[in-house]
Amino acid sequence: MVGSWTDITGRKRAEEAVRKSEQQFRDLIENSPAGISIIQDGQVVYENPEQKKIISLVTEPSLLKFLDCIHPGDIEKVQETYASIVS
Repeated sequence: MVGSWTDITGRKRAEEAVRKSEQQFRDLIENSPAGISIIQDGQVVYENPEQKKIISLVTEPSLLKFLDCIHPGDIEKVQETYASIVS
């Protein structure tokens, strides 16, 4: 009888650590009080619940109300992104 044995305990621990880390990251993003979006190739591919709430509140006239809450260096990018989302 011939066989081999490989200890995969370390690998299993590492996989579990990665799974826990990913879950913590998901929980952090999903429960963040800040709006978070992921945009790839000009398309929104993810919005956390707070971002969805913000976007649902923002209309073209009310966008100007939020601009004072945005870092001055980011205003142009926010306006461009908003325009691409609503068009």
